[in-house]
Amino acid sequence: MYYVIASEIEKCIRKNTSNPIERTVNALHFSKATVKRIKAEHSNTGFVTRSRKLLSGRTNIVADSFTEGVIRRNILQYYADKEYPTLAKLHTKLQSDNNFPRMGKQTLRKIMKKQLKMKFIKYNKKPIPFDREDIAAHRCKYLRQIRKFRQEGYTVINSLVSILNCRRYYL
Repeated sequence: MYYVIASEIEKCIRKNTSNPIERTVNALHFSKATVKRIKAEHSNTGFVTRSRKLLSGRTNIVADSFTEGVIRRNILQYYADKEYPTLAKLHTKLQSDNNFPRMGKQTLRKIMKKQLKMKFIKYNKKPIPFDREDIAAHRCKYLRQIRKFRQEGYTVINSLVSILNCRRYYL
């Protein structure tokens, strides 16, 4: 640490430090334009305000397990009806429901990719949501084990609601 500070002092001594703007730039590691802007603002108004952060608009929509279940059930319903659930179709169907939170298409897409862990695969030039391969494989493995236990005479009680969402996967 001492060597770093000593080298910085050496650099400042070697440079022409008679200019206060240059000294400020070297000391604070700001750009010259930023220092000049702050100086001009101080000379005009007598004080310096903080730079305003731009707000991104709407706050994040947090999808709870109920919302995730509604999205997943609607996608599975499209598959049961032998239709391909595009994002536009799904969005219009979900927005017609009064209990579903209002959100844009991109927010819905983000929830499907991040929280539901879906993957969009192009089919006939349209992106169609599918479960990722590893999730589908785990689901199939689980359902095969349940079927095996039932064939062996065990009684299986499902305590998770999310298992009911998977009833359309055939083995």
